[in-house]
Amino acid sequence: MSKIKVLTLALAIIISSFTVISATEGLKIDGKWKMNVDVNGQSIPATAVFKQSEKTFTGELSTALGNGKISNGKIDGSSISADVSVDAQGQMIDLALTGKVDKDKMSGTMITSDGMTVNFTAEKVKEEKKK
Repeated sequence: MSKIKVLTLALAIIISSFTVISATEGLKIDGKWKMNVDVNGQSIPATAVFKQSEKTFTGELSTALGNGKISNGKIDGSSISADVSVDAQGQMIDLALTGKVDKDKMSGTMITSDGMTVNFTAEKVKEEKKK
């Protein structure tokens, strides 16, 4: 094999390796996020804990009004989407969550099954380093 072919093959392997590494090092949402949910002008604090596996995630949502599960989470670039089911004072509410993530900040909407839209913002809780 000529030196040019060997060099071309080596470069192709290196480039494809960087592509694989870049694809797997995408958006990271794993962990705890402090949220503010705007419901009819009232800000409701919430906490979300996401468990990420590459481009999918699940999690839990906690608010003063009730707790819920996050399922079917998907990550596409800087965009996320998921299904959220919350038990709000004995009433189950299903929501479709969509949002954008920029480093340790997140914003988006949650839409109820009857069409009500609520906006949210969130900030990732920084983990304290263990000494």
